Amino acid sequence: MFNCKYCNKECKNLNSLHNHEILCKENPNHKESNFIKFNKDTSRKHSNQYIKAKEEGKEIIMSDETKKKISWLGKYHSEESKQKISKSRKKYLNNNPDKIPFKLNHSSKQSYPEKYFEELFIKENIPLKYHKQIDRYELDFYNEDLMKYVEIDGEQHYSDYMIQHDKERNEYLKQKGWEGIRIRWSEYKKMNNDDKYKVINSIKEFINCLLGVNGSVPDS
Repeated sequence: MFNCKYCNKECKNLNSLHNHEILCKENPNHKESNFIKFNKDTSRKHSNQYIKAKEEGKEIIMSDETKKKISWLGKYHSEESKQKISKSRKKYLNNNPDKIPFKLNHSSKQSYPEKYFEELFIKENIPLKYHKQIDRYELDFYNEDLMKYVEIDGEQHYSDYMIQHDKERNEYLKQKGWEGIRIRWSEYKKMNNDDKYKVINSIKEFINCLLGVNGSVPDS
């Protein structure tokens, strides 16, 4: 496991962990990324030819096509407009799940917690399969006959933004007839075996699986 010692975020390898810890906001001696430094650099006088011309009091000459492209700059959407854009965006992603930003920017490989629970579910004869796409959302483990799912959450799910995102996600899936539970990986892996048994049994009860725990919980 490659967990940040400051925020406990899981990284895919040692190099990724090293780079993250240097920039981690929880690190009291964290450094700013080059991107942030660039945007804070007040010594940069001009970011493009139009700003340069404006600052120097020169006439800005541009085509009608360019004017149309930048006509939105400096404008703010009303709350009603934001809601329409959000609704339209969600509809588009539901119809085009392959365009979801998360899928475009994240690895498709199974995380260690997902592999751990997949092996555990197989060992305990818990009828849950790995990974299913429901419109713009993805389920970690699911049983389609029972319309139930189990999510294994990393610490990123406990930021203010993700808490709200997951709340909307849960409501959406509920409307589709799905019922789910969530397991916080950082808490589970610190449990002793007895407490892990309780988690496993709670999952069995949730999906109406009456098979008993065989008494062997793999190390996390």
